[in-house]
Amino acid sequence: MKLKTIKREFKEIETDLELPVFLYFQDELCNDELIMITDEYQLKVKYSYRSLVIEKSESLPIEEHYVQYNLTTKEHFMEIYNEALKSVSDALS
Repeated sequence: MKLKTIKREFKEIETDLELPVFLYFQDELCNDELIMITDEYQLKVKYSYRSLVIEKSESLPIEEHYVQYNLTTKEHFMEIYNEALKSVSDALS
């Protein structure tokens, strides 16, 4: 008998959602991660008890189930983003 494997095939599909799109994730330790996806870049805000990361990266396709189950609002994203910027600003002053 020979080894059998599973091959994942990816296919890009266009959704009905207009960009920018905002996603929200929370891990098992209740650390928050919010992502704004535009046609040019992704802006991530990772907020945890002891750290804060704001990251801008190339906009890449994202798996469909993340979009289906993790949509949030621009207001939610901006609230955390502004809080993160204030935290960084306060640390530098």
